[in-house]
Amino acid sequence: MMTNLILVKVFLLWFGYTRFITASPISFAATPSSVRKVIDPLILNCTFQNTNTQVNTSDHMPAEIVDFYMYISKGDGTLLASVARNLPAEAIHDPDFMLVEGQMNYDNLSYLQITWPSTLFDKPIDNSYFCSVHVLIRSGYELTFQTNVTVSFLTPSYEDLIVYLYRQRRELEHKSRSINDLKKTLSKTSHDLASLKQGVMNCTSRLHQLSLELSSTSAATGTLNQDVAMINQTMYRVIFEANGTATYLHSLQSDVKELKLFHNELTTHVEQGVRVYCGGSNTFVSSGYEREMHLVVPIVFQKPFPKVPVVTFSLRILDVPKDEHLRVFAYTQNINSTGFEMVCGTWDGSFINAMDVDWTATVV
Repeated sequence: MMTNLILVKVFLLWFGYTRFITASPISFAATPSSVRKVIDPLILNCTFQNTNTQVNTSDHMPAEIVDFYMYISKGDGTLLASVARNLPAEAIHDPDFMLVEGQMNYDNLSYLQITWPSTLFDKPIDNSYFCSVHVLIRSGYELTFQTNVTVSFLTPSYEDLIVYLYRQRRELEHKSRSINDLKKTLSKTSHDLASLKQGVMNCTSRLHQLSLELSSTSAATGTLNQDVAMINQTMYRVIFEANGTATYLHSLQSDVKELKLFHNELTTHVEQGVRVYCGGSNTFVSSGYEREMHLVVPIVFQKPFPKVPVVTFSLRILDVPKDEHLRVFAYTQNINSTGFEMVCGTWDGSFINAMDVDWTATVV
């Protein structure tokens, strides 16, 4: 409030350089205009219409408003309330007995309002009130728009006072009932709060219990996690070993398959030779032994055997002169998977006209 008083004094100092204009966009009203003391409230409302932000100076040239200040005063000059751009509406005189509201609006309507809820004044009443709007324009001019209202203060009659007191009593009774209802509501609310408090305490106790259980569960969970980790390690090891076993089994299956193929090949691969011609003894050559003659016939298998086969043979043809001693021999040598050698021979000068051999090779 002290700040408002200082601002008001500063604005009043400007009045020496200010023109007062009564015909202006300012309006001031008192509601009601005739007030019964004690009974009726009084409202003073001042408005300033600033729609185009232009005013006419003394030379009739329009100028732009850059700032303005509103205040309401008594006829004797006592300031009652004010509002400015940087200060809210505030009571200056007797703030305990009046309600003040207001707002500055540079684009539209600004207002300042004083309300006395009760007009029980303990001082002489001034019937005249003024509303002033101090305007600062950009060119440097300072203008003050001012208007006033007159309020008639009447002494109420006894009947008015009785009616007023009756209404006040009814209002007090209504407020008393409202207070009793509020007390009941407050009592119920207190009871509900007590129940809620007890519920909160129960919840807190339960939460503490759950916290303990959670701690125990956490410890058990830690042990369980260790067990799970061990199980996982064991499972990974088993899986690894199972994978190795599966690989080994796959290898065994491949080996078995190869063995089966090999066995089939062994049991099914048979080759035969019919009438291997050894010729006569006149084609034999000396074997290096005394008086032994022989012929070596090389045999090549049509298909190599997977291993060294067993070769059996038999004489198919043996032709000797009738007067000759029968001396013949035959055997195999250098047997391998691709072939062998058939040896036919005689000794001690026996003569052979012809000798043929049959043979069979197979894997046992």
